[in-house]
Amino acid sequence: MEGNKRRKEKENACREAECKPEKKRILKYDWGQTRSEVSVVLDVGTSVDSNQVSLKSTEDYCSVTLPDGRHWNCNLFARVVPDCASMVQRAKKITVKMVKEDPNVTWEQLEKQASDNSMSDEEEDEKPKPIHNIVNPKFDYYESGVSGDAVTVTLFVKGILKESLQVNFEERSFSVMFQLRGNNTEFFKQNDAPSDAIFLWHLDVREEIKPEQCRFRLTAHKLELILTKKLAQKWPSLEAPEEKKAAVGSSPSNTWMPVSKSPLPPLQPDSSGGEGSQLPSSETPALVEDLVSMNAGDAGSITHVKKELPKRPTCTVSPQLLHGRNTAQQSPVSLGYTGLDNVGNTCFMNSVLQCLANTREFRDYFLSGAFQAEINRENPLGMHGELAVAFAVLLRLLWSGTQKSLAPSRLKSLISVKAPQFTGFAQHDAQEFMAFLLDGLHEDLNRIKSKPYIENAESDGRPDEVVAEESWKRYKLRNDSIVVDLFQGQYKSTVVCPECHKVSINFDPFLYLSVPLPKKLKMFVVHLFYRDPYKSPVRLVLRLCFDARVEDMKDEIYRKTGILPKNQRVLEVYNRKIYKFYTKGDSLTDINPKDQIFVFEILDKEVAKEPVAEVAVVQRVLMPFPVTVCSSCGKECVAEQEKLKRCTRCFRVGYCNQTCQKNHWEQHKASCKFCLDLVGQPFVLSVPESQATFSQLCNLMEAYSRHSVNVFQPPVESAKHTFSAPHSSTLSTSISSAGDVQDNRMCDEDNATEKSRHDSGEVIMDENSTDSTEKWSVSSLSPPTPGVTQPLPVGTAQGGHRMEDGTNSSEMCMFNIVTVNPYGETHMSKTAQVFEDKGDEPLDLSTVYHLAMDWKNDRKQGSYVLVESKDIEYTANEGGPNYDPLEEDNITLDQCLQLFTEPEVLSPQEAWYCPSCKEHRQATKELSLWRLPVVLIIQLKRFSFTRLIFRDKIDKMVEFPVSGLDVSKYCCSPLIQEDKPPLYDLFAVINHHGGMLGGHYTAFARCTDLSDTMASEVGWRLFDDSRVVPFPENRVVIPSAYMLFYRRRGVDFHVHNAPRTCNMTEVAPLTSKKLQKDTENLLDREYSAQQAVDSNMCDNAPSVPPRDDLVSIMSNLAYSPTCDIDTVD
Repeated sequence: MEGNKRRKEKENACREAECKPEKKRILKYDWGQTRSEVSVVLDVGTSVDSNQVSLKSTEDYCSVTLPDGRHWNCNLFARVVPDCASMVQRAKKITVKMVKEDPNVTWEQLEKQASDNSMSDEEEDEKPKPIHNIVNPKFDYYESGVSGDAVTVTLFVKGILKESLQVNFEERSFSVMFQLRGNNTEFFKQNDAPSDAIFLWHLDVREEIKPEQCRFRLTAHKLELILTKKLAQKWPSLEAPEEKKAAVGSSPSNTWMPVSKSPLPPLQPDSSGGEGSQLPSSETPALVEDLVSMNAGDAGSITHVKKELPKRPTCTVSPQLLHGRNTAQQSPVSLGYTGLDNVGNTCFMNSVLQCLANTREFRDYFLSGAFQAEINRENPLGMHGELAVAFAVLLRLLWSGTQKSLAPSRLKSLISVKAPQFTGFAQHDAQEFMAFLLDGLHEDLNRIKSKPYIENAESDGRPDEVVAEESWKRYKLRNDSIVVDLFQGQYKSTVVCPECHKVSINFDPFLYLSVPLPKKLKMFVVHLFYRDPYKSPVRLVLRLCFDARVEDMKDEIYRKTGILPKNQRVLEVYNRKIYKFYTKGDSLTDINPKDQIFVFEILDKEVAKEPVAEVAVVQRVLMPFPVTVCSSCGKECVAEQEKLKRCTRCFRVGYCNQTCQKNHWEQHKASCKFCLDLVGQPFVLSVPESQATFSQLCNLMEAYSRHSVNVFQPPVESAKHTFSAPHSSTLSTSISSAGDVQDNRMCDEDNATEKSRHDSGEVIMDENSTDSTEKWSVSSLSPPTPGVTQPLPVGTAQGGHRMEDGTNSSEMCMFNIVTVNPYGETHMSKTAQVFEDKGDEPLDLSTVYHLAMDWKNDRKQGSYVLVESKDIEYTANEGGPNYDPLEEDNITLDQCLQLFTEPEVLSPQEAWYCPSCKEHRQATKELSLWRLPVVLIIQLKRFSFTRLIFRDKIDKMVEFPVSGLDVSKYCCSPLIQEDKPPLYDLFAVINHHGGMLGGHYTAFARCTDLSDTMASEVGWRLFDDSRVVPFPENRVVIPSAYMLFYRRRGVDFHVHNAPRTCNMTEVAPLTSKKLQKDTENLLDREYSAQQAVDSNMCDNAPSVPPRDDLVSIMSNLAYSPTCDIDTVD
């Protein structure tokens, strides 16, 4: 019983001890700021090794942890750049420097203060937080499951807190309640909510679901809801129609009250017409926030938007049929403002269709009926005209002005027959879909009925103009359609064999240009040391590709400083020694932001006119630094009479007495060996071999060392004891007296003989011989008192190693020069070479690559020095005081086109077969434009493959011109006139928001004027699936741009074999009754398919009358401008 009682009391005592809060040791600090940087100075109270201090920095937080456990952290007033945080330790203070993300922001204080609140914490916690209904959420859905028995709904919201997420499923609805992290500022701004707000999203679904089988999955950027259908049937839409919403809303909810939703106000046509038929200002939805919120890092690209957003139209908006629909019940929309419903991850298709529908000549070609005469039903590569007819019907519906949105299900199913990859509801690449769609339309409208066999035109030394024209004519013998006339151009490909220098020139057609983006950049901070050791080093900030090599770094340094790459030596320093030398071809991918990269300029042998010796040097001290804590019992030495006795073999441990030594010996003996401590930083010096004298070497070493160590020389005293450094010419140590050995043989427990200790380099010291450098603490070094300490003179004639008359300079030098291995260690397998002064005779450095300068810091020597490490002080960057290390120009379209036309070396997988060598070669390939198309499509290669199967996306901002894109410098054709450069004007953009796993496509587009491509028939609009709204031209350039559509300025386009004059209400008769009948049959099938789609999309769709002929179909459309198209004979 007594034992149990004691055990319980002990447990209670331990529990109470654990509950006691630990007293924090607060670090005092001060702070200041410049335009681009914020500096925090921490008073740590003692000298610490900066390599053992942990610095962590994020965009809005910074923390510093010291080796003794003390900690400082701060929630910053504004955002900083995490990768640019740096730390400098001087004396007893640590300076943390952070680079502002926005240099124009002046910080009022360092820490971000919480908002004042008069209520207590308990009252604040008890106060219920308001619930905000999500305004215009960004979501998508598609049918999933093995047999279509489920629907997956994706809500695109970043930073949902997992612990706050609540999801409630009911038979006819679901609700989501959550909170967000504070960094999603755009979402808070969009919903006009505070950072601690609770958000609610409620949605009434079209059909019944099984709540108990529904589930959800949360990721960093989205929330996926998997709804299990009660009946496995296809849902035409996700949301319930208005009448079903009312029925659902009348029933009580099990958990939360349903959120009421107001319907989207109808879009009214602009009676004035003109520029784009703009929507009323009160109904113009500000959808810019949606675009910004879907792009990480796009904040600030688009601002000043309205906060009140209307509800997003969904697939419940039913498309009109061509006939039979009661148009009086439909709300007409402005021309060009009809959207496309998302029928299951089809945003990629919708964006492409809208851009092509706003390509003026392409649109008029189909709306005018000119395509009828060119339908090729005999082409086995095409779809017998079905795709062309389906596309024409879709364009007419888009430009009818009778529907808010329609579902392109028929076109999708038709394309899926020819391209099975588009079957289902998976996400796809918009560029891939566009290429297939235009290729399919080209084959359906190819004017060549029977394709002849042709061979590629070879240059064979002929002029490029002749070969290019011949290649184009041969290509047109097999390919001749509206797609070729409007979209296709020709580029010149030049391939050069690296062995025999065979040059092969080909001229190939292109549909679009896929231009690369400059690779992602990684910031490298390097420390440059000039060849002149008395010149202060410079801290450089380099931005290189992630997969850059050392040659790229040298080239960038050459660009900034003018130092030739061949005269640069790049090395990585770790723990005061050289960790790695970077040689030709070495990759820089393993370099971390905190790694120390030193670059040394060396003497060029061409400048020296003779061979140059290069040597890497590390700095060491002969006597390890004093020990102040007993290695066995942990007792700290606080008084002069309590000095510890150190191990005479390694000098790295100290003990109170022999008892402590004996207790610790078993643990210590495995590591008991003598080695020298490193100080300062290593360096690389170079000197002509004829000038490599001992004196010159000492001068250079001392000058380089002053950047990283402080050296003081106390007054010279007559020493009672003599001391020979462990690395003398014989690597032996002279013992001053037998009494010293007897008093301090504390580690001689393994019966090692005195001779063995001599051979191993043991140094014997008496109990009073604790290194007197403790007298020279850091505080006593500044400034030195006259007559007590004298700073080491720098730059003197003798380099600081003073000589007296008749005294050898190597004896009076304050350091020894010893050969070491690449790791900075003395060669133990053979006698190390110690350099001595030979006067004017040069030292033999032909086989020496690594040296050590061993500072004589032992008090028992006749002349000794006090050495301490210091942080290297750098001058300002070469950019001047206003240089911003984060300043980086945005990527421009010109840079991308320049990369596209730059020569490249083919990879081994793409090796070119040289007809001269009869082997595959990694040849050099160069592309340039030759024949320019009317409509130039440019794809920005934002997606890249890594490790064969993984894809990555580049989210960098690419600046591209809205008007006046000049491509003359990328075109090598003599047909381009210098006085009339080819200029292109932008008319459409496809944007991709998000990443690889979850993304969304939108589009900007305008319909150009026929006479002036800079003017618009219909102005800029944003196409976001079923939503179409006006959009300002000055906000078209955003970081999400993926594909660009340009129209060439000042070039008239004529449709081949088009009717002389045509109108939307007047279609010229077809040339053949059989052709007319076949076309009507195609339209009949397309008509029936569109009827089936509309019947599925509408619950109470009216009956559709029988098919009319083509003229009646076109005459019923609302949009009927005059489009005169000349005939080309």
